[in-house]
Amino acid sequence: SVYLDVSSIGARRRVMRGALLLACAASASALSWGALRSPFSKHVLAPGAASPAVLRAPVPAVSRSGIASVSAVAELSRKSSTRKGKDDAYRADLESRMWSYVRERGGDTLIRRVLIANNGMAATKTIMSIQKWAYKTFGDEHAVEFVVMASAEDLAANAEFIRRADEFVEVPGGPNTNNYANVQLIVDLCISQNVDALFVGWGHASENPKLGEMLKRKSVELGRTITFVGPTSPVMRVLGDKIGSILLAQKAGVSTMPWNGDGMTADLQADGTLPQDQFDAACIFSIEQAIETANRIGYPVMLKASEGGGGKGIRKADNEEMLRIAYPQVLTEVPGSPIFLVSYCSGARHLEVQVVGDKHGNAIALGGRDCSTQRRFQKIFEEGPPLIAPDHIFDQMMRQAVDLCRSIGYQSAGTVEWMYQPADDKFFFLELNPRLQVEHPVTEGITDVSLPGTQLHVAMGIPLYNVPEVRRFWGADYDGVGEIDLTHFKPSSEYPKHVMAARITAENPDEGFKPTSGKIDRINFQSDTKVWGYFSVVADGGVHEFADSQFGHLFATGETREEARKALVLALKELFIMGDIRTTVEYLGELLETERFKMNTIDTAWLDGLIRDKSVSVEAAPMNAVINAAVYRGYKVIQDTIASFKGSLEKGQLSTLALRELQSMPFELTYKDVKYSFTVSPKAPDVFTLTLAPSGQEIEVRTREQADGSLYVAYGSETHQLYAKEEPLGLRMVLDGVTVLLPNVFDPSEFRSDVTGKLVRYLVDDGAEIKAGQPFAEAEAMKMLITIRAGEAGKISHALQAGSIINQGDLLATLELKDPTKVKKIFPFEGTLTYDMPAAAEETTLQAFRSSRKALELVMDGYVIEAEPQVQKMLSALSSIDLVISELRGAMAGLGNKLPAELDVSLQAVLSRAATEHVRGEDTAEVAVLVAATADKIAAYIAKQPPAKQTELKPVVAPVHAVIDTYGRGLRENAMAVVAALLERFMSVESVFAGQPKDVALSAMLKASPNNLDSVYSTALAHEQLKPRTSLAVTLVRSLYTFPERFGVVKAAGPPQELGVVTRIAEMPGSEYKELALVASQFERFQSEKPFPEVVSELKAELQAAGVDSTAVSRSVVTNALLALFEDAEVATAAMQVAIKRFYRAYDILQMETVTREGGVVVTEFKYKAADKTQGDAPAPVRYGQLAVLPDLASVGEAIPTLLQSYDPEDTSMPVNVLHLALRKSIDTGAGAEEATVAAAQAAVQAAAEQLKAKGIRYVSVMVPNPPKWPRIFAFTSNKEFAEDLQRRDMYPTMYNMLELDLLQNWAPVRLPAISHNSVVLLGQQGTKPRVAQRLFARGVTHSEGMDSAEVAEVALLKALDELQLAFLDKRVLPTASSYLFLHVLPPIARSPAELIKGFEEIMAGLITKHATRLLKLSVDEIEVRVHSEDAGGKRQAVRLMATSMGGQWLKTDGYVEYLDPVTGVTVAYCALEDGEEGMCYIEPYPVASELSAKRAVARRIGTTYAYDFLGLFEKGVVSEWQGGLAAGPRDT
Repeated sequence: SVYLDVSSIGARRRVMRGALLLACAASASALSWGALRSPFSKHVLAPGAASPAVLRAPVPAVSRSGIASVSAVAELSRKSSTRKGKDDAYRADLESRMWSYVRERGGDTLIRRVLIANNGMAATKTIMSIQKWAYKTFGDEHAVEFVVMASAEDLAANAEFIRRADEFVEVPGGPNTNNYANVQLIVDLCISQNVDALFVGWGHASENPKLGEMLKRKSVELGRTITFVGPTSPVMRVLGDKIGSILLAQKAGVSTMPWNGDGMTADLQADGTLPQDQFDAACIFSIEQAIETANRIGYPVMLKASEGGGGKGIRKADNEEMLRIAYPQVLTEVPGSPIFLVSYCSGARHLEVQVVGDKHGNAIALGGRDCSTQRRFQKIFEEGPPLIAPDHIFDQMMRQAVDLCRSIGYQSAGTVEWMYQPADDKFFFLELNPRLQVEHPVTEGITDVSLPGTQLHVAMGIPLYNVPEVRRFWGADYDGVGEIDLTHFKPSSEYPKHVMAARITAENPDEGFKPTSGKIDRINFQSDTKVWGYFSVVADGGVHEFADSQFGHLFATGETREEARKALVLALKELFIMGDIRTTVEYLGELLETERFKMNTIDTAWLDGLIRDKSVSVEAAPMNAVINAAVYRGYKVIQDTIASFKGSLEKGQLSTLALRELQSMPFELTYKDVKYSFTVSPKAPDVFTLTLAPSGQEIEVRTREQADGSLYVAYGSETHQLYAKEEPLGLRMVLDGVTVLLPNVFDPSEFRSDVTGKLVRYLVDDGAEIKAGQPFAEAEAMKMLITIRAGEAGKISHALQAGSIINQGDLLATLELKDPTKVKKIFPFEGTLTYDMPAAAEETTLQAFRSSRKALELVMDGYVIEAEPQVQKMLSALSSIDLVISELRGAMAGLGNKLPAELDVSLQAVLSRAATEHVRGEDTAEVAVLVAATADKIAAYIAKQPPAKQTELKPVVAPVHAVIDTYGRGLRENAMAVVAALLERFMSVESVFAGQPKDVALSAMLKASPNNLDSVYSTALAHEQLKPRTSLAVTLVRSLYTFPERFGVVKAAGPPQELGVVTRIAEMPGSEYKELALVASQFERFQSEKPFPEVVSELKAELQAAGVDSTAVSRSVVTNALLALFEDAEVATAAMQVAIKRFYRAYDILQMETVTREGGVVVTEFKYKAADKTQGDAPAPVRYGQLAVLPDLASVGEAIPTLLQSYDPEDTSMPVNVLHLALRKSIDTGAGAEEATVAAAQAAVQAAAEQLKAKGIRYVSVMVPNPPKWPRIFAFTSNKEFAEDLQRRDMYPTMYNMLELDLLQNWAPVRLPAISHNSVVLLGQQGTKPRVAQRLFARGVTHSEGMDSAEVAEVALLKALDELQLAFLDKRVLPTASSYLFLHVLPPIARSPAELIKGFEEIMAGLITKHATRLLKLSVDEIEVRVHSEDAGGKRQAVRLMATSMGGQWLKTDGYVEYLDPVTGVTVAYCALEDGEEGMCYIEPYPVASELSAKRAVARRIGTTYAYDFLGLFEKGVVSEWQGGLAAGPRDT
């Protein structure tokens, strides 16, 4: 056998048609409906018995499983066999039990097979109710089989009733006159499908008396019994007609409202009909007659179609003009129906009595309902019991309703409707609906009586008093049989619960509740003990234009009305529906929360009043709407671009243009007449930045697409759930449960449809003049007539013909605008968008590491993120012990209760001690101790446990051991591994492209992975951003140079294993990798790192071979290695003298001698003076100094007086001399060791203060070895009474002066961490909040030669920018801080000042152009380079080279020669050179913040560029473009 699964109803239909053709081909006999009926039907229909109507559409009933897939012919056969084989004996027993049930209760007909001539809610609810009853009664929900009619539209919409039915028959699509209201078709199907009964539900043909009559006549002709479930046709004709029911009510003396038939009566004839003349007398036949009646009874009035219902065929008119418009609308909505006019009852409530009658003359009232919440006379909420009416009043309503039913022999379920006026307790008869109403589950909820089930019992001839659920409601035995008193009416106050219902409709509350149609992607609803609901469609279904707008119903119950209301509110909040349609869900929730509804003081006009006044609305906050709309469109733009690129790959198109455009894509949206312009830039697979023009505001957004197609959106501190869809009329979103529409901006001269349906007619002639707001057309949508109004005034031109099928967005008419200047305009948004921002929180070291590493990984993956700050943040974290402590704590926390408490306490103590005793700069050594102590604690604990427990514990502590293993190699080694991983990420992409054209590489990837386009896309995306990725790789390789200083370790012995990737990078071919390969090659040469002992040994060899003078200017000298040689007998003197020459390189060393003093103390004495020109060539004083090597800190106190005895300066009149003490013993380790060292040294120095002053000593330094790191240096100055000068700590003796730090005192600088020991970074601040001005000063010295070359200068600039990058990570630095760079070049340059200045201007112009973006981001406002020009005679002149923005132009270059104060060494004059000659001289120390810098700070604060800076950037950009063009060479023409 063959099994074919088909997952959609539309596909099923095609399969069934194919199956039918196969069946025809295989059969020699003529096709007959009897042969294709259900294989388990009771009756056999002879061939040819089907009517012509059926033969014109020969589609058989299809047996179905009730799940959302159907099989073809073989599956149908299999299912039929299965159900037959359930087996025949079971089926016979079931039928016997059902007959016994019916006969025991006085019935005479068994109904086993039912046709439902309806769709949507009616069909769904009927099947649900009767299947529930069948299962409870007979244990088989399929005891009654259901055949349903299925139009093409319902099949395509995946309608729920089709899924629930046992079988379906396809019927013609289109309006209901083709199908569910086609009486002939329904009767023919009843016969052809061999059914026992016909259920009609509500709507369609449910109130058409011709249906029952024709069915009865056909049944008699064929000798069949097919029961119509409903009242008899004569009674339906008279009561189903509103006019007839009012006439009968007046005949019975029931109170009615004033209408056109006042005082008229009708005589019920023997056949249950009314005389035609009496009926016609009560009808309206013309608009003039309607106006005459309205004038008589007074406005407002209601114009009604007698056969209307469900809000159709009913209009309110407040005046004659409205009545003239309403008349044709009512005629159109219910074609052929008689019309009548009744007075509008103001302030009234709409109450209903649920009645049921049987053929035995019984009639009952099953309580009532309050349906007063209506919109355009269509019910919105229903509730029961109706508490607004006193018990005795509603008792009268029920009694009169039952009497009326009995008097006419009413059978089946019906509803008597009343208008009740609470003010005077009067009530008026409205109509009797001879059918089940959509709100009947409210009655079921309060009475526990199934109305479809009761209808079935009545149809089988069972008296009402023998229906089990009816008996229970009247307090009788549920399973009993026999008459009971049905004349008692249960008061509303005695019901133990209240039920409230809400209709879920496909209508747009923002557009006057216009019907909408289309696909439904998702319905999310969960029933509970308080709420239940049902829907006529399911996910992937829909609501078509010929369906009723209602597709769902929710019911909430509670002990009180208020409890039921709250339960319904919560249910509506939880209900989610997404698709092409609009719904009223959110609006209903708001209605339930209004005060009048809560207090139950509404009337039938209440809701229409709210709609008219727009006093209830459901809106998202405008800013939320705009941002989330931008999020969706930005997300969609990115995804569409990616999809387009992949689609191109599938076609063999290898262009990566789409990926280049992906980095910055513009789009616009309009909301409430304001246009917003955005640019979207992806920052990660799930992150992008929205940039708003023109403000430049950036919003970082994180998104995640859920399985249901929704977007989880996060930005700032806000999170949202967003469903969105682009529709013909614009973007529709469901934002956190609230629907938001951003309409497209249409031409005001075009009128477009906002509904799907049929254009009924134009209300104005083609070419006529119309006014804004005037109705110009009518459309029919979902059985409703919709008025379409003009948006502007002018002359109209029709675009379609009446009767045309229209969709949303279709052009209906064009307009020649009367006054184009008055048309509403769209203005661009010029501000910033507001949203909740997270509270400022400082990142932990672990968070900083993870976030920066992730950011750098994303850069390597091709996303545009500023990399430099992330590099510094990552390296700063990697060099901190806090990272290791956090990693260990995180691993322990992840174990939870698995980690033994004793071990947890022990490990926590180790970590706490490490954090408490941490000494700045000792991270590497402390981490080694920490990981060892942690490992020891774990090992010791496990060793104490029994063997079995030890085995269990080892995998438990594995996560902690993983951290120990990571950092056990050392902080630097771990950092190398992290950097290497990032470089490997770079190489994994570029190894694909290196050495071959891009298209060849892409083609090769496609061949290798034809089914993995995601991999090809991600690789191509990364390569497309080669330039920033290469720049990051260069930065990472450069950072490796700083590792020995950054981590305080010696160079590794040989190339580190982790950095093998650098070797591969150095070998990369191609000009695009040239710079990176060069940097990698240079690092490889630098990589010949040596252990500290080897460095000391080599320095010793250099001292022995080259001597003091040569070694002193050698770039390879490591100062901490020099200190290690101070006690080497062979080179101690040379080492000390080299140290002095390097410390005082900017001075002239006049004399130097090393001697051994008393006690074996080695002392180097030296005399020196300033080398640069002084003001007026005044002679500089000769200064004197000593460098003494002492055994340890304890010896300092005794050594100073001894040293001073031989201290012999030339000048003691002023403090110009120095004393340096170098200790052989290192500083103690541990917390507090540094403070103790400083205190001891300071005490020793201050004890000799008077003696020091007498010798003219201004500066005493104590140098403590700290191998392999830079020695610790503590300075004690005379101007501080020889207390420690913290600003000079860890600076070698002359560094403070060479960095000119005294000039920064106006800014009260605070020292920040720096990468290099030759650099100092300070944060200066002036003013108080909110007007705080900050400056970052990155100042350094260099011993490098060749600073007059572009290559060496660029290296120095990049190192300074790295220092700034690290500084900006400090939480104390404001984003508005400006930056100032200063570099003091110590080696003299053999060029004239004029040559130096000119060369500087050329070099600096190139560097600023090349690095303009980074300079601007780091807010660099000034760059100073102090160099020393040396002539042939060895005379030196200090030259100040500057690039400054202080004059306005951004980083304008200049140069000055300097003249020093001979005593202080401070520059006292800066003289410009004009044509090689000195011009104007002036003094300019660092001033307080100027007005210019304040304006620049304001610009930075708001995230923009200061105007003067922009001009500079523009200049650099033009130069850069020219340079690129020149480098590329001439273009071929």
